[in-house]
Amino acid sequence: MKKLWILLLAFPVLFLTINSCENTSGDDDDSGADSTAILAGQVLNSETLEPIQQAIVMIMEYDQYNAYTDVYGHFEIEFELESRELIHLIAAPTSYIPDTLAIYVTPGVTEDSLRLRPIPTEETLLPSGEAASIILGSVNPPSIGVRESGSEEVATIIFVVQDSTGKPVDANHAVEVYFEFGGSPGGGLFLTPSSAHTNAVGEVTTYLFSGDSAGVVQIIARVNQPGLPIQSRPIAVAIHGGFPHPDHFGIAFNPLNIPGLIYYGVKSVATAYVGDKYGNPVKIGTNVYFTTTGGIIEGSSVTGELGQASADLISAEPNDPIHPVYGPGFAEVTARTVDENQNTIEISGPVLFSGGPVITLNDPIVNIVNGGSQFFSFVVSDINGNPMCSGQSIKISIESGEVKTIGKTSFTMDDTQSKTATYFSFGLEDAKPDSANTNSVFVSIETDGPNGKAGASITGTAE
Repeated sequence: MKKLWILLLAFPVLFLTINSCENTSGDDDDSGADSTAILAGQVLNSETLEPIQQAIVMIMEYDQYNAYTDVYGHFEIEFELESRELIHLIAAPTSYIPDTLAIYVTPGVTEDSLRLRPIPTEETLLPSGEAASIILGSVNPPSIGVRESGSEEVATIIFVVQDSTGKPVDANHAVEVYFEFGGSPGGGLFLTPSSAHTNAVGEVTTYLFSGDSAGVVQIIARVNQPGLPIQSRPIAVAIHGGFPHPDHFGIAFNPLNIPGLIYYGVKSVATAYVGDKYGNPVKIGTNVYFTTTGGIIEGSSVTGELGQASADLISAEPNDPIHPVYGPGFAEVTARTVDENQNTIEISGPVLFSGGPVITLNDPIVNIVNGGSQFFSFVVSDINGNPMCSGQSIKISIESGEVKTIGKTSFTMDDTQSKTATYFSFGLEDAKPDSANTNSVFVSIETDGPNGKAGASITGTAE
């Protein structure tokens, strides 16, 4: 058996992908659990996709378990397995390049197709020259998930060594190819084997096993020829995150404040930020569901590369929500998803539906003595006491009177939900302290912007 294993390792094959269906009972105690593992699938010709009959398929670690494919290329191997284990599955049909695959298997069913390449004939395989370059043959799949994420955890990477004319090197010019990482997110990922000989068509295979960190990993293949080292360009494989975790689940809104109390159709974008238990973005395509107590919102979205899923919140009925904590005008938007144990987790946050501006004066009477000054405060808010939206302007102007302003007289609102942003103040002082003539003062306060227009005035006298 060892001789067969060494032979087969020298001839890895393209396009072999197997997905393992792990036991999802959630019980960490394996005692008394079903320990039966089943490897099943179909062996096909990679060029014609026709089934391959009488191909022997076996497990290196359990050489007493093997099977032959039927007329449809199907096979099934059943064996006992106590826990998750790395095994090597071997396929060796006549007239085809044999295949070896390293794969993690758990009790349960593992099923997929094996696509094998025919052995080249003398007519199709002419002698090659010495190795001169390394190119990528294939990466399957092009991206994988972090360990125990529910996604495929292993990528099969095939390089092709060519001579100076671009022809794959033959068996007489076979070379040892070494595999190493360029950039890597770490987290326990590894390559196996770390080196291998090219086969009869210049191909050499390694397997990338993901760790517990998401990111992009670079793989480099090289040949240490005396005087002429050969190296491939770095091959990038994306490793995506796992299942959502409640400690890495958040929500944000842009903008935080919309004039939803007075207008329909105003939009705020709700974005859920979803990470896995390692703090990495969850796998691409994770579903997030949204609900709201004010207006309407898109029902669902899926995460992208950075674990973000967004939905549009539109102001509509009910446009006068009441939040249990923040009070009138605040809608609660909730995002929900499912963790690795199929439990629903959720996160929520408030979006402010503000209304038209109301100006409330705290000191409406001007009374400035000769050479003196006076300070005034006022509030600009909606009927619920909430602040105006981003871009709402507030301007203080002296319409008449021998006075001048102290402090800031023009304001533009930021995007905020804070009631402290409703308070404003300014001062007036005698502009002609050398004159004791009493004159009338008229000061206007105006606001304009997304929440609409409003105005108020302060009047009185100055000496």
